[in-house]
Order: sequence, then C-alpha cells, then structure tokens
Amino acid sequence: MTLFILLIVNWTALLGQTGNTDTLTCYTSEELLRIANRVVYANECDTLYKITTEQLTIKDSLIKVKEKELILRDSIVENYKDIVIYKDSIIDNNKKHITVLNETIVKTENQVKLVKTGWITTVLGALLLALL
Repeated sequence: MTLFILLIVNWTALLGQTGNTDTLTCYTSEELLRIANRVVYANECDTLYKITTEQLTIKDSLIKVKEKELILRDSIVENYKDIVIYKDSIIDNNKKHITVLNETIVKTENQVKLVKTGWITTVLGALLLALL
C-alpha cells in the first residue's frame, strides 16, 4: 500500500514539473523514489524515537518507584534494629532484676535460718534453765 502511494506521489510530482529549469528543480523518477523512501524511513525513525522515549519515561518512573521501595525497606530494617536493641535492653534489665531477686531470696533464707537457730537456741536454753 505504501509503495502504491509512493508511486502515485512520484507520478503526480513528475507531471507537475515543468521544463523551466530557472526556477524549479526537476527530479527523475529514481530520485523521487529515493526521496520518498527517505521520507518513509524518517517517519519510521520518528515513530521509533517516540516509542523509545515513552519506554524510557516508563523505565525512569519504575526506577524512581524502586528507589522509594529501597528507602522504605532500609527504614524498616532500621526500625527492626531498634526493636532488637530495645528487646536486648529489656532482657538485660530483667536479668539484673532476677539477679537482685535471687540475692534477696538468699539473704531472706539466711535470715530465716538465723531466726530458727536463734529460737532453737532460746528454747534449748529455756529448757536447760527449767531443768536446773
């Protein structure tokens, strides 16, 4: 179809040319066909350029979206690191609290032993005094 249009344009252009060489440039059929082919090629290149430009725009947009995703993921990772630090801190504090409670239990058990020893000593002393 394109070739048919080119032939019609070529034929029309040949018929429109006059023999006066002072003001017009005359082209042969072959030259007109080469010019028409170049016009078609230029239109194809222009279309391909527009398509490529649109593809690049889309890819640039995708790159920007991916960059934002990376920034968000980095932020999430930092938040998780903070959570781990806070959990470690809580664990350390609980370990210290458990150590203090264990020390208190040991002191209390020692005090109970001393009190029992004191009562036993008192009772034995009272029994000894009562028997004498």
